[in-house]
Amino acid sequence: MANRTRLAPGALRALAATATLAGLGAALWCMFGSCAPSPSMPIPPATPVPPRAEPGLSATVEGSPAKPPTGNARSAVGYNLDFPGDWSGLPPFIDLMKNARGWIGACAAADHECDGVSQLDLDEHGWLRSLRYKDHPERSYARVETVVLTLKDQPGLDGDLWVEYEGEGQIEIQGGSVSRRDPAHKKLVFRAQRGSVFLRIVATDPAGKGDYLRNIRVFRADQAKALHDGQLFNPDMLAFLAPFGSLRFMDWMESNQKGLCSGGPQHGEDCYAEAKGKGCPEGRCVMAGVWSERPRMDQPSLLSRSQFLDPKQPGLGVRVGGYPVEMLVALANAVGADPHFNLPAVYTDEYVQMFAAYVKEHLAKNLRASVEYSNETWNWGFPQAQYANIQGRKLWPDEGSAWVQYAGSRMQHLCRLWKEVFRGQEGRVRCLLSPQTGWPEMAENMLDCPAWAGDHPELGKCYQGADAIAITGYFAGCLQEKQNEPKLRAWLAKGKAYALDRFFEQLETGGLLECAEEGLKTSLVDAIRLYQRFAFLARARDLDLYVYESGTHFDYEGKDAAIEQLLVDATRDERMGQLYRRNLEAYRDAGGTIINAWGWIGPNDAWANADTVLDRSHPKYRALADFARNEACWWEHCDRSQR
Repeated sequence: MANRTRLAPGALRALAATATLAGLGAALWCMFGSCAPSPSMPIPPATPVPPRAEPGLSATVEGSPAKPPTGNARSAVGYNLDFPGDWSGLPPFIDLMKNARGWIGACAAADHECDGVSQLDLDEHGWLRSLRYKDHPERSYARVETVVLTLKDQPGLDGDLWVEYEGEGQIEIQGGSVSRRDPAHKKLVFRAQRGSVFLRIVATDPAGKGDYLRNIRVFRADQAKALHDGQLFNPDMLAFLAPFGSLRFMDWMESNQKGLCSGGPQHGEDCYAEAKGKGCPEGRCVMAGVWSERPRMDQPSLLSRSQFLDPKQPGLGVRVGGYPVEMLVALANAVGADPHFNLPAVYTDEYVQMFAAYVKEHLAKNLRASVEYSNETWNWGFPQAQYANIQGRKLWPDEGSAWVQYAGSRMQHLCRLWKEVFRGQEGRVRCLLSPQTGWPEMAENMLDCPAWAGDHPELGKCYQGADAIAITGYFAGCLQEKQNEPKLRAWLAKGKAYALDRFFEQLETGGLLECAEEGLKTSLVDAIRLYQRFAFLARARDLDLYVYESGTHFDYEGKDAAIEQLLVDATRDERMGQLYRRNLEAYRDAGGTIINAWGWIGPNDAWANADTVLDRSHPKYRALADFARNEACWWEHCDRSQR
């Protein structure tokens, strides 16, 4: 899961004055705040500019309503979307192919030069034209396949699944049992087994007339009508998200993802632009933030890592950056929620301008886009913080806060680009500066960026280009820390009821356990104090206060099964819902605005807000949804139905 680890601010304080990239490393964690192309490498063709929306439509993507719902119009609670993939507990789409992995060919044992990808014969939309090698048609793959689903506990996916397609050929299912084949109507029916389910193409275009298998769709039998009516999104997901007034797409944009080497000996390996020792000396590092290389809507899967940079040259590698902006905007419109976009750390101006132009044209007019520069650029656990440090040290070699000042300057520029695109409609954009919550002193360096402002007095301090300070609202009471295992075992020895009583006392007010960082206490009371402190910092700068992630943060890395179960049991205890409610109320009373909950779905998981997408009984989800529905937002212009 993308955001389960954080940096320890106490360790950062000690290192800040003399920090170097190598010295800082990525081993320090905490909970609060939770390449230029090589001339020899061919450049893939640019993605066409998105079409303009037709008058009166909120978006042109299928499944987006012309009039978004307003049942959540006064919701102050938002939601972080679960990390995407074929195994997600929050399946986004009716058509499972839109969340499938990339195609890979099965190589003959004697073909030692075959890599399963570079010789795929694909059309411009990513569908397989033949099993023959692209450059050596006298040779063929035995089959080409994708993982279309990993079945765990997702409701509805254990029933009949239909496969529909166009063209001629033969499809097999590995990891499921086929109960019906209907070649005349180009359909088959199967049931998935637990684990990975492969859709395999074993023959396509047998007559050689160009009628290859394409437009393959895999979907639940009970959602056939919705799919055939043109709906894009899983109705179960839409119902789960219905209470929330904001959707944060950090993980859906894969904001913590590294780049991928294209070409050279490091082809396919992780890289990061200008990160020491992480480049691609004989290729290029493909990073999110280049418009022509963004994820596209016209491919079999909408996930960037399942899309080739150029389907005609699959050997160049895959795209990065998560889901397409078209899909993100369509979901915001469908839910009627303000979208929260995390723009890539290594963005180009063109990428930002084109992204913002699409949002301006297609996002429902009553919705406001929240814009954040990457994710937690202060957090050494993520590569974007190391990138910011390298760039900051180029500007200010001896400045201990160089990395956060650089991040603040990039947010300032990012916001200026968005506001220029939205000229005359600037109120539809909310620009966020996101410092480290657990270290308010360093937060002021990002907000005020004195070194940057001193070099660029015409631009002013970084916060002057923002609309809100975005922080976290996490609490854990240090219960997950390894040094507290003996005390938790002692509590459990006196019975589960006793252990849970002590657990919730510590979680709410602290005082029963030691924290690894004495200055970093993490009870709910401590989180509330930070709301109040950052509310003061925000008011002093005429900014709003905003929470980008919140909830419990039990990043337990121990191996004690009893303690793991205690964390899960506490998560499902009614007192957890009460603390969630208190957290929301305290944030409201501090004068905050939107508060986004951390999102996760899964059974027996201390991070989860629900066991499944249909679960409405979980104490966390009930507290979030009830507050969203019953506590009307309280700040000016918050009512989406009145914008």
